[in-house]
Amino acid sequence: MPAFVSKRAIVHLDVSGTPKQVGEVRSFNIETTLGTIDVSTLATDWKKFLVGQAGWSGTLELFYDPTDAAQDALVADALGGVECSFTFLPFDANERYQLKLGGATGGTFTLGDGDLVETSALAYNAGATAIATALNTAYGITGITAVWGEEGALIIEFPVGVEANLQIMSNLLTGGTGASCLLITERYEGTGYVTTWSVSGATEDAVGVSVSVQGNGELKLNA
Repeated sequence: MPAFVSKRAIVHLDVSGTPKQVGEVRSFNIETTLGTIDVSTLATDWKKFLVGQAGWSGTLELFYDPTDAAQDALVADALGGVECSFTFLPFDANERYQLKLGGATGGTFTLGDGDLVETSALAYNAGATAIATALNTAYGITGITAVWGEEGALIIEFPVGVEANLQIMSNLLTGGTGASCLLITERYEGTGYVTTWSVSGATEDAVGVSVSVQGNGELKLNA
């Protein structure tokens, strides 16, 4: 029955096929369990069990802005039984992404968080420094780095505590296929349902809530 406790997690709701982040998670706890079946016989001194199906559940502490209509609508969906996706970063690692442009030979693309943050148009052959500079400008921070890795992939790393939700926003690339931007930080991912939602405090611009989650299916490491 392993348990993991940390301060980094991302909660998404699927909206028309697009994952949208809900709130800002400040801490979480997840627990996995294995069901057991008692197969003991009365003639023995010790009980014996068969291991059955696995399951997981968790709790999260997060802030969200109820005055943001889009965010409030997502919360209403979560409380209405819509399945959520969860990404847990239990090792307090920085978010790292692998960007591949699928062998593009022309065109442009942009990167962002799927919402308000978006870079200026980047050429298909933009260098690592240019991409890192564009990201730092778009996110309004410093410390985002980008270095070339294996097989022409660019590894982008964000500073501690930044929940980037990085993705390709505009894809006008030509001459290639399968451009992608994937989170590669060691993590657990799974889907589940919000079972309780309790207000636990508020700040000037956000409401604090405690959330209980029941997993639905497998909790995967580095899904």
